[in-house]
Amino acid sequence: MATVLPKDTESRSVGARAKAIVHYTFDADHWEYRDSTGVDVGIDCSLELTENDDWTGNILECQVKGRSTPKFNKTREYISIELKVSTINYALSRASSFVLLLVDMSDETVYYLPIQEFFIANPSYFDKTTDTQKEITLRIPTDNIVTKEDTNLQQIAKSRYIGGPSKELHRAT
Repeated sequence: MATVLPKDTESRSVGARAKAIVHYTFDADHWEYRDSTGVDVGIDCSLELTENDDWTGNILECQVKGRSTPKFNKTREYISIELKVSTINYALSRASSFVLLLVDMSDETVYYLPIQEFFIANPSYFDKTTDTQKEITLRIPTDNIVTKEDTNLQQIAKSRYIGGPSKELHRAT
């Protein structure tokens, strides 16, 4: 009789590689990468911004997805990706910036979508965050690439949000 052991899965290895790519893509001179442990509620890692060697408390909370063949639209202006409604609602309830990171495994490009900013800019998406849908298809602009010149991501990390997962969500001033 053969011994039955746990089996590894492709999704686990793709996810682990994607997180490793995210880790080395962000500039360690001003980002501290931290893996999330414990119960998986949607945050795979966080990145804290340092400025002038000071810890600022400005954090990106991140969901990381790896894809071998991302779903680019015909003109390659955006990538479509499905995300669980429960994860989106959790992201929208966060005061810190919550960013979806999509890793194209074929060329190790990391695309990003700041969830709160996406919903503020596209308020009709709030109507899709009810319990009648399990997933929502989001669009990540292909211009949103993590590079060493990441001023936009630094500004996103400095943002705070009020209002939770509703049309009342707005950036704190």
